[in-house]
Amino acid sequence: MWVLFGAIALVLLIACANLANLLLARAAARGRELAVRLALGASRARLVRQMLTESVLLALAGGAVGLILADGALRALLSLRPDNLTPPTEIHLDHWALLFTGVTSLCVGIVFGLVPAWQATTADPQVGLKESTGRATTGTGTGRLRGALVVSESALSLVLLVGAGLLLRTVANLTRTDAGFDPRRVIAAEIWLTGSRYDSTAAMAAFYDRLRARLEASPGIRSAAVIEAGIPLVRGGNLAVAVDGAYPGPTNYRTVTPRYFETMAIPLRRGRDFVAGDVQTAEPVAIVSASFAERYLGGDGLGRMVTVGGRSAAPRRVVGVVGDTKQFVGAPVTPTAYVPSAQTPAGLTRIFNSWFPIHVVVRTAGGPAALKEFVARTIRATDAQVPLGRVRTMEEILSASLAFHRFLMLLLVAFAGLAVALAAVGIYGVMSYLVTQSTREIGVRIALGALPRQVLGVVIGHGMLLAGLGAIVGVAGSLALTRLLRSQLYGVTPTDAVTLGGVTALLLLVAMVACVIPARRATKVDPMVALRYE
Repeated sequence: MWVLFGAIALVLLIACANLANLLLARAAARGRELAVRLALGASRARLVRQMLTESVLLALAGGAVGLILADGALRALLSLRPDNLTPPTEIHLDHWALLFTGVTSLCVGIVFGLVPAWQATTADPQVGLKESTGRATTGTGTGRLRGALVVSESALSLVLLVGAGLLLRTVANLTRTDAGFDPRRVIAAEIWLTGSRYDSTAAMAAFYDRLRARLEASPGIRSAAVIEAGIPLVRGGNLAVAVDGAYPGPTNYRTVTPRYFETMAIPLRRGRDFVAGDVQTAEPVAIVSASFAERYLGGDGLGRMVTVGGRSAAPRRVVGVVGDTKQFVGAPVTPTAYVPSAQTPAGLTRIFNSWFPIHVVVRTAGGPAALKEFVARTIRATDAQVPLGRVRTMEEILSASLAFHRFLMLLLVAFAGLAVALAAVGIYGVMSYLVTQSTREIGVRIALGALPRQVLGVVIGHGMLLAGLGAIVGVAGSLALTRLLRSQLYGVTPTDAVTLGGVTALLLLVAMVACVIPARRATKVDPMVALRYE
């Protein structure tokens, strides 16, 4: 929230810098008018009040238009929001949004209209009266202020561009991250074993066996399995797991049927998979992840005894070690202990099922999307009273796990694009104003033999100097501010040189394009017209 609020504040500051530049230009164009008023006895305070009133009205009108645009933009934004964010019904333009917009518009009008008003009313009236009607005047201080505003716009835009670039690379890195299993051609269906029909471990195991047999007998399906207490890439359960009577650290807990690891393409590193004989009357067994074996069992782990579910639970012999899977893409792996579902107490299954759906996972021979409805029908045919939830491919689950990062990236890219557009408008406005102010000077240069490319170079060079200074300040600012994004980054650091270099080059390119139009206009100045220019 603070990252997005900061991005919004930067865009607001860039817009305010543009507003201040426009007001400075407007005040300069009215230099003679203000000088006449001062000469006729108007007080400076009265002129400041008049100009502040104009800037406040402009800001309030802009805020009103912004609210109208925000109403439509909010609907589009909510259609892109991740499912795990605040429900859309709780996000709307209420009285607090109206109050915030009104107060912000009022403050913008006062704060960013005050300096132009003060600059215009503190100028020497005698100088203004000597200027010809309509001739825009400006002093050295005003010119420096306008240049400083352009520099600040460029710097703030670069900060947003760096943030957007870092998130773009983060999403790209997350998409390429190995989650520990192969999500291709895998379907996952949610079910809940509620009511009194499945009140024992044997009843649950029998249902799983019937369902798996139906699915695996179908053409196009290679294997099927069931996992309780959470599927990879989705929030899951954890349980106390003791090694040699001690509880070494946090452990994920999952119960699975035979062929689960084969279905998910989770590699079996050592030992064996669960088999049909791992039932309540057989020896209690467990399979652990590679990180569990590495951290808690000294590396190998086969044959070691672990206790899953508290001190009263029976010790289990570790019969296999499998690869790690990630509960969240980009997050560190958590040691995981797997228990056969046919050896899991029914009460424990019910407890976890109240928090997390049971998942039926199916690996298909071809495209999984075409078989989602078939899997759903098979589950209903096995037991029509078992509640069925979402039926998704694992690739859809993977995409959903990245939804928040994509959403954040989308917002920052949108804000960065808006910021760059505003900065380009600001640079264009300053250079266009500079060309208008320098029309006579440009005419003299051309009359004395200056070539069009020389005039072009002077105008573009001035604009690129401002943009370059802004880029330097922006790089320094981004090195400090983008550290706030560290928790949202993956596979890239806040000081990534590739991102800094790329977005800096992009900003300078946009600045050059913004300078070209006023520069080309300067090269077409007619010397005779310019020498008569008032």
